[in-house]
Amino acid sequence: MRFELKILLLAVVAVARRVPRATHIPSSSTPYWFPQPVDHFGQNSTSWNQQYVVNATFYKNGGPIYMFTPGENALSNFYTDNTHFTALAQRTNGLLVAMEHRFYGKSNPMPDLSGPSLKYMTIENVLEDFASFLRAARSSPSTVFPVPVGKDSKVIFGGGSYPGSIAAWMRAKYPKLVDGAWASSAVVYSRLLNYQLNQSFGRHLQALGCDKQVGQAVRDLDYILLSGNETAIAAVQEKFG
Repeated sequence: MRFELKILLLAVVAVARRVPRATHIPSSSTPYWFPQPVDHFGQNSTSWNQQYVVNATFYKNGGPIYMFTPGENALSNFYTDNTHFTALAQRTNGLLVAMEHRFYGKSNPMPDLSGPSLKYMTIENVLEDFASFLRAARSSPSTVFPVPVGKDSKVIFGGGSYPGSIAAWMRAKYPKLVDGAWASSAVVYSRLLNYQLNQSFGRHLQALGCDKQVGQAVRDLDYILLSGNETAIAAVQEKFG
C-alpha cells in the first residue's frame, strides 16, 4: 500500500511540474517561468524564475524552434510576433521562444543590483541559462512548452547586437543543443576604449551641423554631475531619468 501511494505521489509531482497543456494555442503574451540556479557553477544554488514567452501559432510536428533573447531589454512578445523570424516560422512550421536575460525585466536572480549581486552576471551564467532551458526542451518538451513539441526539433538561436553575440556563442559552445545561429551585427571584438565609435558619431554630428552644440551639452552635464551639488544633480536625474 505504501509503495503504491509513493508511486502515485511521484506521478502527481511529475504532472505538476509540467507547463499547463493548452486545449487551444495560447496567446504569445502569456508569460511562463523556468527555474534556474543563481549560479550554475556552484557558488549559489538558490533557485529563481526566468521569464519567457512562446508563439506556437505556426508550429507543426517536426518544425524548428526559433529562440531569442531581448538582451538588455525587458521581455515582450514583440520578439516572437514582429520579426522576420515570425514570417520564417510561418513558412517552416516553426515555434518561437523569447527568453528574458538574467537581471533584466522581471528575471532577477537577486533582490538588487549591488556589486555582490552582480557577480552572478557573467556571460558563462547567461549562456548556461539558455542552455538549461534548451536541455529541458530537448528531453522533456512538455515541461516548458504549452503545446506538444517534438524532442528532435531543430533549434535556431537568433539575435542582433549583443543578443547576436549570444546567438553565436550558443552555437559555438553548445553545438548539440543549438543547430544553427543567426547573428546580426554581433559584437565579435570588444574594446575597453572604443574611440572609433566617438569619431564616427562626431563625423555624423558635423554633417548635421550640431557637433559643437552637442559637445557643449555634454560638458555642461559633466560639470553638474561632478559638481557635488546634490540639488542640481537630482534635477538632472529627474529630467533625463
